[in-house]
Parts: sequence; C-alpha cells; structure tokens
Amino acid sequence: MDIRGDPSGLGEATIIEVRTDRMKGTIATVIPRCGTIKPGDYFVCGYTFGEVTKIYDYKGDPLNESRIGVPIEICGFNSTPAVGDMVLCVPTINHMRQVVAYRKEFHAKKDKDLYFKQERDKEIELIEQEKKDTIKAVELGMEEQRYLE
Repeated sequence: MDIRGDPSGLGEATIIEVRTDRMKGTIATVIPRCGTIKPGDYFVCGYTFGEVTKIYDYKGDPLNESRIGVPIEICGFNSTPAVGDMVLCVPTINHMRQVVAYRKEFHAKKDKDLYFKQERDKEIELIEQEKKDTIKAVELGMEEQRYLE
C-alpha cells in the first residue's frame, strides 16, 4: 500500500485497532495520513482526547515520531476511542478542550432535536389515532340510528 502525504505540520491518523493494557492504559494502532505525531502532542479523537505519551512501532519498540503510512501504536487517551475515528493533533491543550467541548455541545443539541422530533411524531400518531377512533364511533352511531329506524 502506497500512502503519501506531507510530513510537516500537525499529525492526522486513522485508528485501525484499540486495546487496553493494564500498564500503559488505552493503546490505539493508527495509520498516519499526514503530518508527524510525536510524544507530547495533544490530540482529539471523536469525544476522546489526550496527550501522546508514547509511540511504538509494530514490534513494540519506542519511536520518537511517526512516518506517514507506517502503523504505530500511541498511548495517552483519556477513554477508549472507536475504530475508524480520526486522530487529529492540535497545537495546544486549550484548542483540544475547545474542540471537545464544541463536539459534545453539538452532539447534545443533535440529541435534543432528535428527542423533540420523536415526541412530536408520537403526538401526531396519537392525534391521528384519536381522529380514526372518533370517525369510527360516529360511523357506528350513524349505523345504529339507521338500524333503529
């Protein structure tokens, strides 16, 4: 597989495997797409964030930085990320916090909107059911009137 990219700048990678180690914590195997990932870099990954504490190659040997297209293992996640998520390095811890806060706020708003939409749909269903029941009751009443005459 031939993956090429610009090695300068902040790192960007895709998670292909995640595991938890008792000593190292959460470890993610990633494939860097562009930029360079180094120990000490801050990153955001979905709603997960952290600081790269260590980088290992596929043999488990420590590395000083990543190379594009070469799988590496990184440590330093605050929680377990999802496979397929993007690891995006950010310049400072403040940027990291802002991105995570924005993502959580956006997700909460999206959940709230979905909740209200579901509630509205339930109300519409109830109204339609009541309308059908009323029509049925009127039809039965009219049929009884005709039967009695």
